[in-house]
Amino acid sequence: MREDPCRHFAYGITIENTNLRLWLSNRAFLVVTEPIDFLSDFDNVISLFYSFGSITDVGLGWDPTIERISIQDETRYRFSLHHKDRLMTFTTTRPIATYGADSMVGRGTCVYEARDNDTGKKVALKDSWRDFDRDTEGAILEQILLAIWQEFANEAAEAEKYFLKVLAYEDVSIGDICDSTFDPMEGGASCTFQWFTIDSSMDLSSQQHSPSDGHIPLSARPILHVPALNDNSSIPRRIHSRTVFEDPYITCIK
Repeated sequence: MREDPCRHFAYGITIENTNLRLWLSNRAFLVVTEPIDFLSDFDNVISLFYSFGSITDVGLGWDPTIERISIQDETRYRFSLHHKDRLMTFTTTRPIATYGADSMVGRGTCVYEARDNDTGKKVALKDSWRDFDRDTEGAILEQILLAIWQEFANEAAEAEKYFLKVLAYEDVSIGDICDSTFDPMEGGASCTFQWFTIDSSMDLSSQQHSPSDGHIPLSARPILHVPALNDNSSIPRRIHSRTVFEDPYITCIK
């Protein structure tokens, strides 16, 4: 998920002695099952691997709205976006800021310079996971501009110059279903869970990974100590959203 924008969630399996655990990581939370003994609990082991063998690519966490392609031996990504009943596609030309995806849990914001495949114009494409109860960035901007026109009609045109111009935006859908993080309580299902504090005393992985792009602000620095939520906290949810800005370059006014 940190290195591959085509993944919107991922499963993992760990084995310690004879204890097997299933992990699920998405942009809202990291969950792990209670361990099972893979030498004796045959039914659950068979069910687990049968499920993985039968599930679709989408069910395994691959995002069908993003396609990895190669252009002159360089890896690029083709993003699809529906805006006002129109399918638009954009091919990345370079990353602008991808450090938002470094954290396993969070908005996972990645920004790319891209090219509109219909017009050939360069744009800035932002892919992120917003909180479930918040409006999209494009909708918020529309509300701000509408309020400016209503209150300051004579100065609205001048004020618009100081806002990024949104070309298109959407909540990503896979098929007819909004792409959101897993909700174990959906459909009236019940489950038992417990929050845990992440142990910051453990050594971080020394395995090399592709470096992220962009300058990381102080507010986005990783926090090693992540305390557990209280037992009354609900499982957080996020919605996959995508925004395309008309100009990938911002002019700084001195």
